[in-house]
Amino acid sequence: MFLFLSALACLLALIFALVPLFRSTPEARAVQRRLDALDELRGDLPDDEWQRRREALEAERAQHVGPSRHGVTAVFIAVLLPVLVVLFYRIAGTPEAMGPTDPQASEIRGALGELAATVNDDPDNVEAWTRMGMIWKTLQQWPAAEGAWRRVLFLDENSAMARVELAETLLFASGRPEMPDEALLLLTEAVLLDPNNQKALWLSGMGAFQQGRFADAVADWERLDTLLPEGNVKDQVRQQIDRARAALANEAHNGMMAPTDPGSAEPTTGPVAAEDGIELTVTVELAPEIAGAVTGSETVFVFARASSGPPLPLAIARFTAGDLPRTVTLTDADAMAPNMTLSTFDTWDVVARISASGNATASPGDLQGVRESVTVEDGEIAVRINERVE
Repeated sequence: MFLFLSALACLLALIFALVPLFRSTPEARAVQRRLDALDELRGDLPDDEWQRRREALEAERAQHVGPSRHGVTAVFIAVLLPVLVVLFYRIAGTPEAMGPTDPQASEIRGALGELAATVNDDPDNVEAWTRMGMIWKTLQQWPAAEGAWRRVLFLDENSAMARVELAETLLFASGRPEMPDEALLLLTEAVLLDPNNQKALWLSGMGAFQQGRFADAVADWERLDTLLPEGNVKDQVRQQIDRARAALANEAHNGMMAPTDPGSAEPTTGPVAAEDGIELTVTVELAPEIAGAVTGSETVFVFARASSGPPLPLAIARFTAGDLPRTVTLTDADAMAPNMTLSTFDTWDVVARISASGNATASPGDLQGVRESVTVEDGEIAVRINERVE
């Protein structure tokens, strides 16, 4: 098709270039008109007079440029124009487009077209959205891949695989080596949903290592080590485990070497020292002014995170918006990651969020309420959902 269109374009260009060359000059056409008029008067003039005038006009017409003088020019253009087109295309165009289409690229475009038609007819087709996410991710089209994976999570909120793929997509899209906060949360959720997900364990350990949570990195990678067969991948994981253990030992050594003031030491009290762990009792209610925006089928997430520390939830509870108002209790048993519990910190921010997508990650349009800098001394905590996420 491409070659046919190219040849047609060259033919049209030749027609426009050559036709004027084979037309008579204006002067020659004027003499011809006079000859035609003379021929109409032949019966009115003596033969010798008519013949004399015609010979004079033909001599005058021969003096003007006619088509025969442009024969060489016409041949030159007919040969040169196609050659110049091909040379210019090879320099400034895409020469490979003139050859056969890459079968793999053709197959991918065809698959995407079929999948687009499928999700257009059936927007809730999880398998089609999953395949689209994989293809866009392979093509490194990060925004499109992210949109597909978010759609998968909207349709299947318990998909560990979609969380892992979305987390990796967000990492690649950021263009930075550091794991984005949302990706960390997604990976933590994925490991909870599927403790044997190898990619989730690898990426989660990487994120923990980057944040200096070396014990968490060791835990994730040791779990991964038990799932892998012997080989290069297992060896690389063990090398990362050794790095994390060395960093953990170095951290412990530096902590032991830090100067202390014995006179200022006091028995540790408060949430971290609690033998049974921390319990936060949270009552969640919906502000009357936004009650009309809730149908009751949405998911409500209530979680506590460290006021100063990693953004990952330390404990989380979930129920439906139809149960509001509701009181929940967050404890160390609700932790999403080892060594990241309520008892690890003594000040928390408590968030209650209504998510239309069913994901714990905030999205524009979600409704939420936040109670900041909560301590164990505050007792029962009230959180009112009264603002919209922008």
